[in-house]
Amino acid sequence: MTLLSSIIFFPFAGALLILALPGKLSRSAFPLAFCFTLLTGVLCLAGLGTFDSSLTDFQFLEKAPWIPELGVSYHLGADTLSFPLVLLTALLFIIACAASQNVKIKEKEYFSLILLLETGVMGSFLALDLFLFYVFWEMMLIPMYFLIGIFGGDNKNRAALKFFLYTMAGSLLMLFGILAVYFVSSPHTFNVTELLKNEFKPAFQRMAFLAFFIGFAVKVPVFPFHTWLPDAHVEAPTPVSILLAGILLKLGAYGFLRFCFPLFPEAAHWFQPLMTILAVTGIVYGGFAALAQTDLKKMIAYSSVSHMGFVLLGFSAFNAAGVRGAVLQMISHGLITSGLFLLAGILYARAHTREMGAFGGLARNMPRFAGCLIFFAMASLGLPGLSGFPGEFLVLLGNHASHPWTTAAACIGILLSAAYLLTMIQKMLWGPLSDHWKTLPDLDVREALPLIPLVLLILAIGLYPSLLMNLTAASLNGLLPGGGIV
Repeated sequence: MTLLSSIIFFPFAGALLILALPGKLSRSAFPLAFCFTLLTGVLCLAGLGTFDSSLTDFQFLEKAPWIPELGVSYHLGADTLSFPLVLLTALLFIIACAASQNVKIKEKEYFSLILLLETGVMGSFLALDLFLFYVFWEMMLIPMYFLIGIFGGDNKNRAALKFFLYTMAGSLLMLFGILAVYFVSSPHTFNVTELLKNEFKPAFQRMAFLAFFIGFAVKVPVFPFHTWLPDAHVEAPTPVSILLAGILLKLGAYGFLRFCFPLFPEAAHWFQPLMTILAVTGIVYGGFAALAQTDLKKMIAYSSVSHMGFVLLGFSAFNAAGVRGAVLQMISHGLITSGLFLLAGILYARAHTREMGAFGGLARNMPRFAGCLIFFAMASLGLPGLSGFPGEFLVLLGNHASHPWTTAAACIGILLSAAYLLTMIQKMLWGPLSDHWKTLPDLDVREALPLIPLVLLILAIGLYPSLLMNLTAASLNGLLPGGGIV
């Protein structure tokens, strides 16, 4: 089995192995799942060792006929857009699995669903056939639904159903677009590299672009398709929230760049004003909504709506600074939000509440926790030197060239992020310490270990963003309307 297939199906093999365990060995599910996620990460690092970031073409190509009568092939490849996201996926699945070691009910089902989800995500990032992409895309829906619906909080059924209905509706609309592209293309094919050679008529482009765009916008989520996200985050277990915010939201943004813009360039320009308006609305709305929250996880969820709005804003700028900043923001947001959700889960396990107003003075008896929370909050609000700053700065710089007024409006989102994050710090960490929380233990080594790689990467990207920008730059040229502008 070649590299990309191994990365995709190694977790799937782990899921099958865990499901096959006899009941008396169910406690072995966690170490097995952790080993499979860790070894998948090792495979990704092995690929990084031979990956050439200067090439614009796809690397590690794999292609074999699957349903030749319909032009469907098993076609995989990685470029400088998808491979960094594969690396991020591998890291966050390791962290999410490590954070799941306290799962004591239905361990076999839980960890097999986690590994099945990893297969779907990896396949979605690496598929170069639209039919194959859609199979992996739908594969993600099933394990996430059950992870929320079985292992979530008190309102888990409602949150899981809402997640399923929203994402399924978006997926069906995208399927309509995929089939339309197949029947209009000449020759009929699902091969993305072949479809890029077709020049579709403007009217068809607008119809197909809208179908793809809404399907991906639900996943990002773009305002007003976001309402499933806060409920899903609040009810989902902490490791699942990490995967949802850190990885699954990025798949929607990835779809914009991989499919929407290169396949339908004229339609992308036609819809540019609408995308800019939706992006700015999401930034400002998400900021105000986060400021109004009292539940820590719900605040982080609404902050994701705001920060992912910067990704769409950067894409809609259609220039070098905007798109590079957006890709940087995608990866940075995955790291930062994962850290925030991890800390929220650790605190909830101790205090059994996420109400920020219920705390106060935690910095006195939990200094390590307080230091980590302040670090991730500062990264999220865009403090220079941390990864949240260069992405947002480049997005604003790229957007200002053509839309100065929307850039000014987007800056309101940065002010709001400072407001809700500093309010959270003030409520939870400063002030008098209630007797109720004096016995809360601080972070131990086991809990701190998953945070270390996140902290190091946030610092590395913040201090030297070219590390990531050089890795992602080469392929972006052909993914935007008008290519050659990056």
